[in-house]
Amino acid sequence: MTEQEASELTGVHLDMAVAKAMKLENVSVHGGRLWIGGKRPFDPSTHWGDGGPIIEREKINLIAVDESIGKIVWAAEQGSTSFSASSFSYDGEPVINFAKISVVFGPTPLIAAMRCFVIAKLGREA
Repeated sequence: MTEQEASELTGVHLDMAVAKAMKLENVSVHGGRLWIGGKRPFDPSTHWGDGGPIIEREKINLIAVDESIGKIVWAAEQGSTSFSASSFSYDGEPVINFAKISVVFGPTPLIAAMRCFVIAKLGREA
């Protein structure tokens, strides 16, 4: 795997970066999926059974964000007890202030959270 911006990883490349961050051994790719010891698939970016425990253990916060074009993206932030303060503007639209350095985005909660985890453990280049 070549170095790639961790905030843009998806699929098996993101799962491989998560495995690397967890220091998992005996990891291989078969049929477009990551396998641990050849015995079970490991899909933390698409399956809650693999990604959920990481989110809980690492205390990764998730929030749905409307990009003002009607498309929802997910924001993940690790290490704090809550996202930065939220408030409402005069026209009633929510305004969320993020500490941009610590927030990572993704099209799904699992992808955003796993990108956040990888960046926290390995840095922005994975």
